[in-house]
Amino acid sequence: MTLNYWAKYRSVIIYGILLAALLLLLKWLEWRFIIVDYAFEIYAGFIAGLLVSIIAALILKKKDKSGAVIATA
Repeated sequence: MTLNYWAKYRSVIIYGILLAALLLLLKWLEWRFIIVDYAFEIYAGFIAGLLVSIIAALILKKKDKSGAVIATA
């Protein structure tokens, strides 16, 4: 029965595999061009996120046990 199934739907299975491969190729190319086109924005966003996380860590480090930020003037 399995052999009969593959023989019956061979063209449909090959067509589906080819369409899936084409879709993967198109998605890969899309991501590649998005990264190339927006490289500066991605880099700037990464730097901004890094700086925000460093500042948040420093602020949390300066808090006392009640939650108030300790002034260092």
